[in-house]
Amino acid sequence: MALKSVLGAAIVEFGAAGSAGIVAGGLHEGTVQIWRLSSEGGVSSGQCLGQFETLFVSGASTLALRADGQIVVAGSSAAAGRLAAYDTATGDKLWERTRLKYPRKLCSSPSRGHFWCGSDSAAHRIDFETGASLEIVRGAQGCFEGQFDHELFETKADANYILRGTKTLEIRRLTSAVLDVAFGAERFCVSESGGPVRCFGYSSAEELWRFDPEPGTHVLRLHHDTADGGFYGVVLRFEQRAPERLVRFDAGTGRSALLRELDRETAHLFLPTTRQLVEASGKVYDLASGQLAATLPFPQREYPDPENFEAWLEAEFEKPPRDGAK
Repeated sequence: MALKSVLGAAIVEFGAAGSAGIVAGGLHEGTVQIWRLSSEGGVSSGQCLGQFETLFVSGASTLALRADGQIVVAGSSAAAGRLAAYDTATGDKLWERTRLKYPRKLCSSPSRGHFWCGSDSAAHRIDFETGASLEIVRGAQGCFEGQFDHELFETKADANYILRGTKTLEIRRLTSAVLDVAFGAERFCVSESGGPVRCFGYSSAEELWRFDPEPGTHVLRLHHDTADGGFYGVVLRFEQRAPERLVRFDAGTGRSALLRELDRETAHLFLPTTRQLVEASGKVYDLASGQLAATLPFPQREYPDPENFEAWLEAEFEKPPRDGAK
C-alpha cells in the first residue's frame, strides 16, 4: 500500500537571539538554518542567511542562540551526549563538549553570553564563547532564565522547583515536568506538562492565579509581552488532532482570551522585538490582534499523511513474511 505524503514544516525546533532579530531553525537531519526576521511599517519579512550541518537532533530542546545572534549551540541528547557551538556567519565549529549525560532544555540568557543546559544530574551554565561550565547546580535538571535576573530551576521528579533572584523561593511541583516559564517585571508564569499555568510574584511562593486548561491539553509555550504587560501562550491539544491555539492571559487576573487557532504539530517562537508569534510553517501572527501578518519562505518537507497512517501500518503488519524471514 502506497503511503500518501503531505507537505509540512521542515523546521522542528527554534532558537532565538534576544533583540537581534536572528533565529536558528533546526531541521530533522541535523541541518541548522539561520534567519533574520524583521518588521518595518507593519510588513514582516525573513531572509535566510545560511545553513550548515551540526550535531542537532530534535526532541530534547537542544538548540540555543546567543543574544547577539553570532553563535548557535546544537546538541544530541543521549547517555553520551554532545554539544557543539558554531559561528552563525560561517558555520565553523568553535568548540565541542562530549560525555554529557542526556543534555537537554538549552535556555539562552536573554542578554548575557551564556546558556543553561539541563542533564540527569545537574544544570550547567555554559559560556557560549568557550564551552566551559561557569556554574554547576547539582540536583537541578534544567533552568529557565528571564530578562529580569530571575532563574527557575527544574529539579528531580520528586522535588519542588527553585526560583533564584531577589529572593530564593520554593515553588510546589504539580506534574512531571516544566514546559515553559515566562518572566515579567513583577511576576512570572510556569506551565507544566499535562497541568495548569500558574502565576507567582517574586516575593513569595503564593499563587496569584491559575489557568486550568481543558483535559487533554496544556500550554506548550509561554511569553511575557513588555508592551502590554500580558502573558501569552500556545495551547496544545495533545489528545486530539485539533489546531493549537494562541491565547492571552491578563497579568493581574489570569483571565484568558482566545486570539486565534494555529497550525498543528509545528514549532512556535515568540519574537519580543516585533511582538509576534512565528510558526515553523512560516506564518507570522501579531500578538496585539492575533491576525496573520506574513508568511515567510521557511523550508518544507514531505511527511506521511496522518489520515492514512494507521491504515498503512495495518497493511504492513498483514504482509506475508519475506523469504528467509523467521
